[in-house]
Amino acid sequence: MVKLNYTGEYTRRLSNNQVRIPWRQLAQILSQEDRLPSIFYGIVINKTNFPYICAYTPDHFHNEEKEIRELVQESGVLKEIHEIPSDQVRRLKIPKELQAAAELGDYVNLMGVIDYLEIWNQEQAQQNMIESPSREKSHSQLPEKYQKSILY
Repeated sequence: MVKLNYTGEYTRRLSNNQVRIPWRQLAQILSQEDRLPSIFYGIVINKTNFPYICAYTPDHFHNEEKEIRELVQESGVLKEIHEIPSDQVRRLKIPKELQAAAELGDYVNLMGVIDYLEIWNQEQAQQNMIESPSREKSHSQLPEKYQKSILY
């Protein structure tokens, strides 16, 4: 398994249900074969004032599946896990059901949170940072192992 360390925050346009992964995050995601995973696993949670998508690589999802499923049951907007396909030109194709549940607009923020990506509505991400500048505070109800990995 590849050790991941996602960092950074990037704004990208959501077009035709697709969003490009920034080069810096892409370099952090690439597997040993220098290929982007063909799918990510996505959940929509609402532990802040706004819903957002958490996207996991297959390796991370399978290693943490029990904890992720518990998170979905505790705070998931949708009570299921969705596949988010990716292509080799570094785009994620976000299913419409996830887009609607996370209230995504024309622009999204991609945030690296150590071992997964968060995908936010751009305006809501900015508002969340104003209302709750400490990410630790906004994530205080996540399972303890995830609280320790928050960067902000």
